[in-house]
Amino acid sequence: PGNYAPDNLGTYYTTAQVTEIGSIPQGMVSQTTPLCTYAVYTHKGEIWKIGDAYGSLNRWIDENGYKHSKGWVVELMDERFNPTSPESELEIYTPIEEK
Repeated sequence: PGNYAPDNLGTYYTTAQVTEIGSIPQGMVSQTTPLCTYAVYTHKGEIWKIGDAYGSLNRWIDENGYKHSKGWVVELMDERFNPTSPESELEIYTPIEEK
């Protein structure tokens, strides 16, 4: 979070949403995502085309008076997600703030 750069892929975490944090297994961590404003983009298609989705999202952010802000980029994969299907969908949530 906070170190966005087009050439910085960052660190990828696989997560699950929970309502409370209880006992955490060894080797796992908990993360609370702070409240912020997000730009949301729905990627439709195979996962290998996700770079195009990020490009579209980044252009929208720039063209609409926003910039990336500190926070976690979230890719939400639910029952619509199938990485090899052209019908697959996932949502990208990117924290933003006004320029």
